[in-house]
Amino acid sequence: MRRSGLLLAALVLRVGTSAAYEAGAVTNGGTIAGVVSYAGVPPPVRTLTVTKEQEVCGKDQADERLVIGADKKVANAVVSIAAISRGKAVSDAAPVLDQKGCHYSPHVLLAPAGAAIKVLNGDGILHNVHTHGRANPPVNVAQPQFKKEISIQFDEPETVAVKCDTHEWMSGVIVVMEHPYYAKTDEKGAFRLSDVPPGEYTVDVWHETLGHKSAKVTVGPGEETRVDFALGGESSASRLLLPRVRRSAAARARSAAVGVQGAIEVSPLRLLTAWASAPTPPFAAPSGTGRRGRRALSAAWEAARSAAVSAPRR
Repeated sequence: MRRSGLLLAALVLRVGTSAAYEAGAVTNGGTIAGVVSYAGVPPPVRTLTVTKEQEVCGKDQADERLVIGADKKVANAVVSIAAISRGKAVSDAAPVLDQKGCHYSPHVLLAPAGAAIKVLNGDGILHNVHTHGRANPPVNVAQPQFKKEISIQFDEPETVAVKCDTHEWMSGVIVVMEHPYYAKTDEKGAFRLSDVPPGEYTVDVWHETLGHKSAKVTVGPGEETRVDFALGGESSASRLLLPRVRRSAAARARSAAVGVQGAIEVSPLRLLTAWASAPTPPFAAPSGTGRRGRRALSAAWEAARSAAVSAPRR
């Protein structure tokens, strides 16, 4: 199940501690730019079958969860700087998610934490906005044809899956960040992060189906630093389905606990059995996790073990 994969990934997220982001003037900042490519032979393009309201939604749609363009360049990958604590101000432009032709546009939406996200209904039919996250409360609201715009908000940085309960093929992703140093690759796989304070950073790339990678970079004053990534191929076999959002140790521990408990509800028994038989938890407490955070992780592990023992066999 795709949702169980999203929840399970919370257990093995490698995250770093970070203080609250501090916005200010950036003097003689640099740029990080590059491209994201597919490693190996690209898979065939998938289409999604439209099962209702074809007069509005069409008969089939392209699956935007994996878009590979010319020269194997990957669109919709999210590139970000990990654990950056200060830099330029976060944009105050309102993010917009449209439901048009019974698909989400854009498929991957970037949004600052705490921003009011405009969700539009350009189809003139009933949609239902249903979000699935870990750190933020879920949104589950009907949007009939007369309600052209609603507003939703996510205060905690994370990746949020979006579904329409009325049209089962509709899916999207909202990537919520607490700083402005993140970008989405275009159809040519290109990205660009500007006004980066000089220094050493870890740059993360994440893709909904291809997983993530990281690279160390050094940004010089007024200089452009190039970093390219290759995702997919053999590496996709061990992919994670969530980007490595940097949050406080306590928040990470709480999310891990929620992720385990959610996974218990939807995971196959064989996964829980594997967890229970492991000599140690299949995840490590992130660096900087305090005593309370470690206790939360330990409680989540014990919950998984208990569920594995008591879960009915099928």
